[in-house]
Amino acid sequence: MSNILKIRNANDYGRYVGLKERHPSVCVVDYSKAESVRSSLNSYDVYAIFVLDHISVELAYGCGKYGFGGGTMVCVGPGQVGGKEDNGRAIEIKGWALLFDQNLLRDANISSGWPRTGLPQEPT
Repeated sequence: MSNILKIRNANDYGRYVGLKERHPSVCVVDYSKAESVRSSLNSYDVYAIFVLDHISVELAYGCGKYGFGGGTMVCVGPGQVGGKEDNGRAIEIKGWALLFDQNLLRDANISSGWPRTGLPQEPT
C-alpha cells in the first residue's frame, strides 16, 4: 500500500481522471467523459458517492476485496481508504461519482429537518 492517492479536496480525484475543476468544493465525474482512467488506492479527506454501472477490477475496502457489478453505489467519507493500487494500466469504469469537501457540511444544520422525517434527533 505504498502508492496511495491522497484526496484532500474533491478536485484531487477529478484531476487524477483528467477532468477540469468546475467548483472549488465539488467534483462530479462522468466516467464516459474522463480521460483514460487507471486504478488508484485512495485515502479520502472528502465525502464521495460512486454510482457504478460497471468496473473492470476488484476494489479493496477495509480488509476485503469486492467486485462491484451494475447498479452499485459506494459511499466513502473522510478517513477511509479504498480502491486498487495503480498498476499503470487503464481500467474500464462506467458510471458517475460525486465528491464534496467536508466544509460543505461543517456549518450545515442537517439535523434541523429530522423531526419531519421520523429519524432520531441529535441530543441538544
